[in-house]
Amino acid sequence: TFAYPSPFSPRREQYTRIQFHLKNNSAVQAIVYNFAMEKVVELRENISGVNAENGDRYLVWDGKDATGNYVANGIYMYKLKINGKSWWGKIAIVN
Repeated sequence: TFAYPSPFSPRREQYTRIQFHLKNNSAVQAIVYNFAMEKVVELRENISGVNAENGDRYLVWDGKDATGNYVANGIYMYKLKINGKSWWGKIAIVN
């Protein structure tokens, strides 16, 4: 899993993509955390991001928290959960 673009500027770019590859259909969830490991927002699979031929999928994050406010500059971690397993990644926010 990886995120791009990163660094990411929510006010200039519309979103960053959390990219991953699956070999079969699975429910996917990502939770974004700030540097203090406080939950910022939860993302669910974007059906439009499914490419049935090769299993490439992505979730999009607009750089906003659960209340709709832009997050501050810094490093954010995300936990990608698929079929009970977790993978971690990071996203740098620069406004």
